[in-house]
Amino acid sequence: MDISARISPPADTAEEHHLIVMDAKSRAPWMSGMTSRSAEDVSAALDSILQLLRPHLRSSGRSMAISELRGDDEKSFSSEAVKRVCAKHSIKHNVQGAGCHRDSLAPLDNLMRTIQARTTAMLLHSGRPQSKWLKCLRYAAHLQRNLPSSDGGPSPMEIISGHSSVPASTKFRVWGSKVFELKRGPGFERSRKFDSRVHVGYFIGYHPEKLGYLIETDGHAHPVCRHDVFFIEDLNSLPAGSSSAISSSPLWHSSPPADVLH
Repeated sequence: MDISARISPPADTAEEHHLIVMDAKSRAPWMSGMTSRSAEDVSAALDSILQLLRPHLRSSGRSMAISELRGDDEKSFSSEAVKRVCAKHSIKHNVQGAGCHRDSLAPLDNLMRTIQARTTAMLLHSGRPQSKWLKCLRYAAHLQRNLPSSDGGPSPMEIISGHSSVPASTKFRVWGSKVFELKRGPGFERSRKFDSRVHVGYFIGYHPEKLGYLIETDGHAHPVCRHDVFFIEDLNSLPAGSSSAISSSPLWHSSPPADVLH
């Protein structure tokens, strides 16, 4: 595991750092934001990552487990708070003196730079504010876990889960693309014919625990998980004509494919 340097501007949820944990065998990365590099923030971020990771290992049906946690000489890694998290998840805490495991952590440094470069590219392409970097970073890590390696080898999630197939790249949505979410609730049923029936928003990823798209819309204060979402990834592909043309368009997705939600 490793911690990023301070990132400016802070994320829209006030985080200024992120913790990355990489599985040594598959090189699958997981990210969590932190407001500081304190032991309390690092331990909380590590615990949230391990909570997400363990179900993947159990669902594989194989005797895979996290046996050891490695890190460099970062002071917070050697804290009692991090040791308690390791003990909670039955993981050996293997963080020692200065420079320890630096060679073995080189792949993690390279992976962090790759994910950060992809995050920058996606932010620039989407035109979204820089304060959205943490949400974009998590989606970049999601792509890294699920896409095949550059030499055609299996994806990290294939290695972890033992699945023999990977999702087609066409199933992944473009981060930051504009989406329209159908309005819900009794107020929608009473709306007039030409009243707006959608919330306008942006796609930011997939829900980590259930089937659905994570979107930010003008109708919600926080990101929400939704199934009925219309994507505008290419303005030239926007259907012309009536609302029936939109609902029948291949851009309309009632729910995301289950095999992209890892």
